[in-house]
Amino acid sequence: MSEKTVILIASLIVAYFIPTIIAVVMRRSYYRRLFFVNLASGFTFSGWLGTLTWAVSNNPEPLTKKNSPKSRYAYIFLIGVFILEAGIAAYVSSRKHF
Repeated sequence: MSEKTVILIASLIVAYFIPTIIAVVMRRSYYRRLFFVNLASGFTFSGWLGTLTWAVSNNPEPLTKKNSPKSRYAYIFLIGVFILEAGIAAYVSSRKHF
């Protein structure tokens, strides 16, 4: 697999999780539920559009210790690690084995 292919796959994964990223950035208290719904139904356009609508439609909840910015950044970090891991796995699997 070429570098362009790896970049394309990583970009598609980021696009897949845009509703979740928006929910985390906009401080939605239900971002965990939205993540799992996005993960399960985001592969269909209607599921992805539904989670995107859900992410932007409701008012943000007040910050508490449970949904503080630190925990949101941790989830963003985990999503980033997942994307990096997927890219590395795609690159390694594309290399010829000796």
